[in-house]
Amino acid sequence: HAAATPASFTSYGPHVALCAPGVAIRSTFPGGGYRIWNGTSMSAPFVSGTAALLLARHPDWNMAAVLERIQGTAQPLLGGSAAMQGRLGAGMLDVGAALAADLLGPDYDQGPVERLRRP
Repeated sequence: HAAATPASFTSYGPHVALCAPGVAIRSTFPGGGYRIWNGTSMSAPFVSGTAALLLARHPDWNMAAVLERIQGTAQPLLGGSAAMQGRLGAGMLDVGAALAADLLGPDYDQGPVERLRRP
């Protein structure tokens, strides 16, 4: 996994739990078709979709358990402004790692998804 770099418009501060992709995201466009969008509003669906997939697998989990999994599998963010340093939550959302932890059991080390490839 290459470490991600936060966008210049990335939200940061003590209220940020984690970051998600928000640059060059393909999405629907009013009137039909698709466009490439940038913005924090493009990040929210990645996080909520990951949470929904985890809750489908673990219907007994509460918000804290979902957040613990998502944050525990996040990847580091490098770069960004000096003001962002240490204020980007747990890092970048890693959907694959968050979901793969269930496939590998309790001994999964929550490392990058590339480690999951089997020969």
